[in-house]
Amino acid sequence: MTPTLPILLAISAAVAIALGLPMLLAPAAARRALAAFPRSRAAAWILTALDLAWVVLIMRGASLGRFDILKPYLPLAGVATFAAIVWGLDELLAVRALGGLLLLLGDPILDAVRWTGGAWPIAAAVLAYILVIVGAVWVLWPWTFRKTHERLTKTSLRWRLWSALWIALGLALATGAVIRW
Repeated sequence: MTPTLPILLAISAAVAIALGLPMLLAPAAARRALAAFPRSRAAAWILTALDLAWVVLIMRGASLGRFDILKPYLPLAGVATFAAIVWGLDELLAVRALGGLLLLLGDPILDAVRWTGGAWPIAAAVLAYILVIVGAVWVLWPWTFRKTHERLTKTSLRWRLWSALWIALGLALATGAVIRW
């Protein structure tokens, strides 16, 4: 277990709940925000910064062999990479950055339930792999986000179900954080 695992799970839980609650409590505003999300430059930069910070945290906890001497420079490399991405990519899509975050989310979920018993590890593994697959699809084909959003949130009932799913995901992640703390 990496020392940052419970923190990453807690942050992930907070993000999932922060997405689900506005969807449930203010559906009209949340629908407008969701429609504008794919082209949002601010969201793309924030999510890219989160992705890079998470990768730096993972790499600082990993064994890099003969490259361990480079670990003190990882935060600087993360900032330089972020600057290069923001400067070099005019069409940085928030959906791709969100997909990257979903790809990273599978690791702490699986690590949190690795040695626990019961049905919890199986459910968490299924959730983690679903998130990784969705993240990979959004990184490769960002237009699928809009198509999926249109299909899944067509009716009010579907919208409420998806908001409840986000809240349930957040509560499950929070449970994993508490278990590993």
